[in-house]
Amino acid sequence: MQRRRPVLLLDVDGVILDNNLSAREWDRLAPLAFGKLLGGDPAAWSSAQDRAWCFVEQRANHRLSELPRRQWPSPEDWWRDANADWIVELCAIVGAHVPATLEQRVAAAEWALTAYFGGTRAIFPGVREAVRVLANQYEIHMASGNHSIAVDCHLKNVGVRAFVGQPYGTDLLGAYKGDATFYDVIASSIGRDPSEVVVVDDTPWCIENASAIGAKTVIVGQRCESADLAVESLAELPLAVERIDFREW
Repeated sequence: MQRRRPVLLLDVDGVILDNNLSAREWDRLAPLAFGKLLGGDPAAWSSAQDRAWCFVEQRANHRLSELPRRQWPSPEDWWRDANADWIVELCAIVGAHVPATLEQRVAAAEWALTAYFGGTRAIFPGVREAVRVLANQYEIHMASGNHSIAVDCHLKNVGVRAFVGQPYGTDLLGAYKGDATFYDVIASSIGRDPSEVVVVDDTPWCIENASAIGAKTVIVGQRCESADLAVESLAELPLAVERIDFREW
C-alpha cells in the first residue's frame, strides 16, 4: 500500500508574514480599511491600532488569568469579544461612530481585517514558490494562533490558497495555541498521528509542544534544541526538509 504523504503545519506570523513589516503595512492600509467603513480621521486610524489592540489583548488575557482553566471561553468566543472590544477602543480614539450591536462590531472588525490582511505586502520573499514546491511532497495545513480569517486572507494574498487544506486558526480548533494539546487537536482533526506531522514555527515553545507529542519540527529564524531542523526562512524549507527522517512510520 502506498504511504500517505506526511503533513506540514505552517505558522503565519514569523514564517509567512514578516512581523517587522506589519506595522508599516498597517499604517498604509488601516485608513483605507477602517476609514471607509467607520469614518473618523483617516490619519488617526494607523496610530490608533497598536494602542487599541494592546489594551484589548491585555484586558482579555487578564480575564482569562482570573478564571479557572475549565471556565475559559472558547477561542472562538475570545476572538469575537476581543474583536468587538477592539472596534470600540479604535472608534473612541479616532472619534468614529461605534457600531450599535455586538454583531455589527464583530462584522466591522472582520471586514477591516480582511481588507488589511488581503492587501498586506509584508510577506517573506520566496513563500509562494516554497509552498507550491512543498505541496508536491506534503499535505499542507496551517497552525496559527491568529484568527482563521487572517490565515485565509494571507494564503489568498500570497497566491497559495489552492495548495493548502485547512486554514487552522484557534477559532476553528477550540484550542489556544499555548495549550499543550494544540497540535494534537490538529492532528486528530485531519486524521493523522503526530508522528506523521512536521510543525514549522518561529517560536521555541511551540516547537517544544510539538516535539512533546511526537511531531517532527522545524524552527524558522531562531534556534531551539528540541527542533529537528532550523532554517532562516521558509524559502529554504523545500531542500532542508528532505533531511527529516520518517522511517519510524
